[in-house]
Amino acid sequence: MLRVKTFISPSAINGMGAFAAEPIKKGSLVWSFERNFDQRYTEDEFMALPEDVKTYLSHYGYKYPRDGFYYMPADNDRFVNHAEIANTFDAPDGNVYAGRDIDAGEELTLNYREFDVYWYLKLGMPELPAAATIAKTRKPARKTLHSQTA
Repeated sequence: MLRVKTFISPSAINGMGAFAAEPIKKGSLVWSFERNFDQRYTEDEFMALPEDVKTYLSHYGYKYPRDGFYYMPADNDRFVNHAEIANTFDAPDGNVYAGRDIDAGEELTLNYREFDVYWYLKLGMPELPAAATIAKTRKPARKTLHSQTA
């Protein structure tokens, strides 16, 4: 659920966008999952949905790489567009924060690579780029003395 006031308007980036209705200070909470508002689906739940619903969710929602759930925001968050250098960011706690001060009337952006397993489809690529595939399948680094638990 967006924790800031927004409005929807035509976007110079893509179609419609979510815009800040008031100034947002750097570090402010912009979005967090609200269990009784936003929707979350397991892989099995998602796969059992009708095709037209899956198509809609695949466009406006996302599959989060940290927990494997599919998420569908219920508010203007579904209109936040991609930017390589975005004004918000997906934090390790799963929330989205303002990465810098955002002016009223400025479009909210998020780098889709940070939070969506299928980011490349949303950016018009038919398949995961080879460099990303290599990074995804690379073996984890060997543990060092500092990373071992007692």
